[in-house]
Amino acid sequence: MLGLGFLNAILFTSYNATAQSILQVTDRYPLSTAWSAGAVAGMACWIVSAPTELYPLYWSRLTCRVKCRAQLLPRNHPPSSFHIMRDIYRAHGLRGLYFGGLITSVRDSIGYGFYFWGYEGAKLVLLDAADSDRMRMGKMLGAGGIAGCITWASVYPLGTLIS
Repeated sequence: MLGLGFLNAILFTSYNATAQSILQVTDRYPLSTAWSAGAVAGMACWIVSAPTELYPLYWSRLTCRVKCRAQLLPRNHPPSSFHIMRDIYRAHGLRGLYFGGLITSVRDSIGYGFYFWGYEGAKLVLLDAADSDRMRMGKMLGAGGIAGCITWASVYPLGTLIS
């Protein structure tokens, strides 16, 4: 839970900072700005997401990172994420936690680029100036759902190449 909060803090801070930097050069906010800022933000997230994701074929097909390892353990005695990270670090050092980080950063960069592009694009299509606050909130939730679908569609092909 803490990792996800930290990841989201990095994601949205990086996205806003990158979008603001792009807007200093241009006076409009095209969807390409949303994609570019999202891609940069996704790249920044690798520091948190890389240790938790699956190793691409390396030491063993059974070896996986923190999140994946925790999901494979019996429910009656799951160790904490900290213990799993400690075990990986002891066995393989810091490199063990970040091996495969490049492909994770590419996946996150593409995925978050399409997420923010999809979200901003869906808002443009769905929102109307005459919408009530309740209507706006529902449409923004819908835009988030559309963006999520676009994100997964954009990164699934990469996931099949890795596996």
